[in-house]
Formats: sequence, structure tokens, C-alpha cells
Amino acid sequence: MGNRLKITLIIGSLALTLTYAAPVDIQTSSLAATSQTLVMNARFQEAGLSSVSYSQSMTQPKPLYDETGETLLAYVFSLEPEGFVIVTADDDLTPVIAYAEHGTFPWEEHPENVLLNMLRKDLSLRLEALPLTNEEVIERNNRQWEGMISGEPAYLDPGDSWPEPGSTETGGWVKTEWHQGPPYNDLCPIDPETGVRSYVGCVATAMAQIINYWQYPSSVTFTENDNYSYYPYPYQDQDTSIQIYAPDASISFIDYNNGNPSDEMCAALCYACGVSVGMQYSSEGSGAFTGDCEESLLKQFNYLNARFTSARDTDTNTFKEILEKNMKDSMPAILASSGHAYVCDGFRETEFVDEWHLNYGWGNSSLDCWYLLPDGVFDTFSCSGSVLNIEPPTRYVAEPIEEFAVISCAPNPFEDYVRIIYTLPEESEVKVDVLDKYGHQFRKIVDSTYSEGIHGVYWNGVGDNRYYASPGLYIIKLTTRTDTMFTKVFYGSASKRDSVELHTTYTVNSFPNPFSDEVTIKFFGLWENQTEAEIGIYDVSGRQIIRFPAQTFEYGKHEFNWNGKNQYGNPVSPGVYFIHVSSPLVSYTGKVIKIR
Repeated sequence: MGNRLKITLIIGSLALTLTYAAPVDIQTSSLAATSQTLVMNARFQEAGLSSVSYSQSMTQPKPLYDETGETLLAYVFSLEPEGFVIVTADDDLTPVIAYAEHGTFPWEEHPENVLLNMLRKDLSLRLEALPLTNEEVIERNNRQWEGMISGEPAYLDPGDSWPEPGSTETGGWVKTEWHQGPPYNDLCPIDPETGVRSYVGCVATAMAQIINYWQYPSSVTFTENDNYSYYPYPYQDQDTSIQIYAPDASISFIDYNNGNPSDEMCAALCYACGVSVGMQYSSEGSGAFTGDCEESLLKQFNYLNARFTSARDTDTNTFKEILEKNMKDSMPAILASSGHAYVCDGFRETEFVDEWHLNYGWGNSSLDCWYLLPDGVFDTFSCSGSVLNIEPPTRYVAEPIEEFAVISCAPNPFEDYVRIIYTLPEESEVKVDVLDKYGHQFRKIVDSTYSEGIHGVYWNGVGDNRYYASPGLYIIKLTTRTDTMFTKVFYGSASKRDSVELHTTYTVNSFPNPFSDEVTIKFFGLWENQTEAEIGIYDVSGRQIIRFPAQTFEYGKHEFNWNGKNQYGNPVSPGVYFIHVSSPLVSYTGKVIKIR
């Protein structure tokens, strides 16, 4: 694990001795919950986010019972400022089964409340399976209990994470937290039995979030051959089947808006996913088979890969190996359990039990958490199946617009004047220049210091030589203290656009790939003249890891090395990273995988 931040939990003079195979009281479970908060804090401190700190809430932990209300399964501890920790109530089980870094625990009694129902099912099965559980597993759990209540540093090691802690708001690769109610179900049918709009369905919610994560495809089309019908719940009248007219679910253009689509687009995407798997809609809970996601992704949405795996044809070790590789390669998966489907989009490798980030797609208070899947996941967990290796033909590279300047032009094309609008995240020196299509300076518009916020400037098509520009393509270059961005603008009538040379993107080659210590990145420059270009490396969330100083390139072969470190000189976590060589007319992109 490398040099880890060591934590010592001081328990004072209190000495605790566990009697194994016995219920755990609130006092002991509270010590385990406190240790878990220290692990969470250490993880963010290692990531350089020392401002993130968790502690137990002063409120009393709430017990979680099985469906009968007779068997105590766990204690739910609320955290400050937010989040929760779920500690099991038996010392032969792993101490902490789940935890969340934000939100609150969803206590709503509803068939679609995946986390609540999953915990009850999972913990009940684990307790029933204890007589058949391998002794090594029980001994490991016992040692972990001892370590967590005594505060031994070895038991508080935060481990490695994919994605890196703090790199996304959710903690997983998927940055959305969609659920099954409004606005996501705005296009779902009205339930004729209740007169209430139907839920999206967990299968469609999971699938739609993954499609939005990949931002692929750009459209989806259904024909009348995709029509289907079903009988409404509770099937009282077999003559009143509901007809789904599939072409209504078509989307001519899916505007992902860099992974943050509008409410209307979210609803359209959720409905399209539901229709693609033959969703049977109901206001009591919509249902579909998770296994149908494979065919839907491959045929309806034209994905390159997607494989459904059932409990009958895959052993636990193979399943976890594939799932772990998917998480390290930033490829979210769909899991199914106890009649529910949800997204798995993160992995943490700890000293004892691996942790998985699950996005449940239900409720508004807590839609995701880190969960410790059991050793016999398909048997004990009753995991009915999963959709793994989900991958589109091309991987979308998110533009890092949230932390950097944004530039746009309107109208575009323009004949009289164009307004250049740019947003600054902080006060900065700003230069706005107009370049011709070869990257040559044509007009200097702005060279001054501006405050944080939105700014605008006009260009009337006149160059520094006081002559009007010829109709065609021009490049607006925005330079700030920390960033350089380009955007295209067309001067002249819109009909001339087709004859204008457009910005072209090519691919870089990397060797070795995957790499451990250093990677060499090669590309062939296609610039007609010497051109200044910038090289940046980004993680899968679009966050800039490091930006190299601008260099002048010319036609021919070029290469540079990256040592796998960020802008602060610290090694990056294992995972997928994107290289982007940016210039006004020609850009190069590529993907490298960092391993240990």
C-alpha cells in the first residue's frame, strides 16, 4: 500500500474482549463506527483534501431489523456533516458492511428502496450461512473487529481507490444520482389502475446513467417493430393490456451537455432505456429483466461490448475479477440482486474486504454508498446476475469546463459582428485573440485583467491591419493565467460553412501501455507551419492532472514522456488517463492506463 497515514484511536483505559459468535452491543459498534470515520478522513487527507472530515453524529444510532422485526441485523450511525456508517450486529460478520460519504440513510419502507431491502436480505442470508462459512473468513472478521475497536493502524489503512477519493462528487465513476421519480419519469405512462405516473424502473435508471456516463450514442431510433404490450399490475383485468408505441421513445439528438443533461433529456433517455428492455410500467414499481440490457446496449444503442452474466454460469472469483478490472478501467457495470438493478461504479482495495461503490437510483437523500460484497456473492448475496464489460465504440473525453474558463460565440456564423462570451472562475489576466485558420494572429481584442464572472466582447470582422476578414473559418483564442482555450467562429454567410476546413482530431500512440513508471507518448504533427500547442493529461472525470508548458510544433514526428505524476509531483493513482494535445486546427487524443 506504500507509505500510509497511520491513525491511532485512543480508547483510554477501556478494555474490550469480544466473545465470538455473539451479538454486538451499541458501545462496541460505536467504536467500530468511529474507526470507520477515521479511515474515511485518512483517505481524503491522503488525497490532499484535509478539509473533509467526518465524525459520529450526537444522535442515537438506529437499529436495523430483519423483515419480521425480531432479528437485529445492524446499527446505522449518522455522521457529521453528512453520511452514515452501517455496523453489523454480529462479531462473526465483517464489522462495517456499508458506509456513505454524503446523504442520509433511506429508511422509507418501499419495494424500490434498494439499499434498505438489500441490507435486510444480505445480512439475513449471511447470518443463516454462518454455520457453513469458511473458518478463515470468520477468523478474519474476528481479527478485524479486534483491530477496529482497539484502533490498530494496520486495521485503519484506507487502501487504494478507483476512482481517486475526492475526484468525483459521488465517489464513483458515475457523477449522476438519478432516481425513478420526477423529473426522470415524466415521459413514463400513467398507470391506469391508480391514475398516477409510473416509475422509471431500476433497470432503466441504471442503464440510462451508464449511457449518460459514456455520452454515447448521439441518437436512438425505435420502429413499430419494437412495440410491445403488457398487463397492468395487479393483473385484475386481462383485457386491459397497456400498449407501448416504441417510436415515441426515439431521440433524434441526445444532448448530454457534458454529462449534465436537462431534465427533459433525462426523462427522454430514461424512457428510451425502459422501452428498449420492454419495461412493464406501474406506479407501484416498474419491472424488466436485467439480462435484456445486453441486447439493448448492443443492438439498440450500438455499444461495442456488453455481457450479461447470470449466477448459473459464472463462479464468484471470476465475477469479482471481471468486476474489479471494469472498475479499474473506469467501466461502470449493472448488478442485479433480489429483484433490483443498480450501478456498480467504484472499487476500493483494502487489507481485509474489498469495497464496491453502488449507485442505487432510488430516493433523494442517499442514492449511493460503499458496500462490502460477501465472499460468496452469487450464493449468499443471491445476486441474480450482472451486465459487465459495458463499453461504447468511442470513449468520450470530458472537457474540464468546471474548473477552467469557458468561451463561446454568438451568433455563429456571423456577418456583421460576433459576441465572444467567456466565464472566468477567478480573477485573471486575460487575452482574447483572433487567429486565421492557419493559427496566425489576425486581431488582438483583449489584453487586460478581469474579475471572476461572465464577460463579453464584440468583434466586427476587422483585423489588426484594419481590413475586413475574408469569409471563412477563424479561431478565437482565450488565454488566462491557468488555461488556454480555442473555439471556432465562421465569418460570412452560413452557406460557406461546408467549404471551410474544420478542426480535426487525431490519435496519439503510447508505449508501454499499460505503464507503471513512465510512458512515452508519440504523435505525427500535421501542421503546415510552426504552431503552438498545449499538452494536458486528464482523469476520466475530465479533471486536469497536469498541464505541460506550451510548445511550438511543426510537421513531423514528436514524442514526450510522462512520469505518472500530477502537477504537484505526486504519483497518480492506478487507472485510466487521457492525453490531449490541443492547437487551433489539429488536436491529438489518446488513452493510457496507469498500473502499479
